[in-house]
Amino acid sequence: MKKLHSLLTASAVAVTAVFASAVNLKPDSVYAAGQVNIMPIGDSITFGLGEDGGYRKYLDYSLRQKGISFDMVGPEGQNSASFKYNGQSVNYDNNHAGYSGFTIKQQYPIPSWGENGLLERLKSKDAVKKANPDIVLLIIGTNDMTANRNLNSIRRQCAACCELQ
Repeated sequence: MKKLHSLLTASAVAVTAVFASAVNLKPDSVYAAGQVNIMPIGDSITFGLGEDGGYRKYLDYSLRQKGISFDMVGPEGQNSASFKYNGQSVNYDNNHAGYSGFTIKQQYPIPSWGENGLLERLKSKDAVKKANPDIVLLIIGTNDMTANRNLNSIRRQCAACCELQ
């Protein structure tokens, strides 16, 4: 139980620190003038493993309900997908940069996963620069924690991921 508590605490710290440093907000006047580009980046949670679209489709739905003009951006997915919600078919923007099974940075390749470093994948696709997001939703570290990686190493990896733009 103590190890699980440490793991969950470390995960929360890593995700919170990364999110706080990753959000690249433009002046309020930019948002007032038009659309916000949102780039979901991460591992299977962002990819939507087990549930196509994962949290992204519900976020899309909620933002549309509030009348917020946005575009989900990223090298994966497509501009339109749909799912059933409250008995109705709902369309959502399915663009993202989520890669199931990926660690933050490739340090210990897992042969069955092949390339598994999120940082390396984003760099190889020049994903952040091409998408030009206003907001980055960075949810990473789960696979690093389950592989028992050092928390200080994870923090350094997160900082490197945030410097891509």
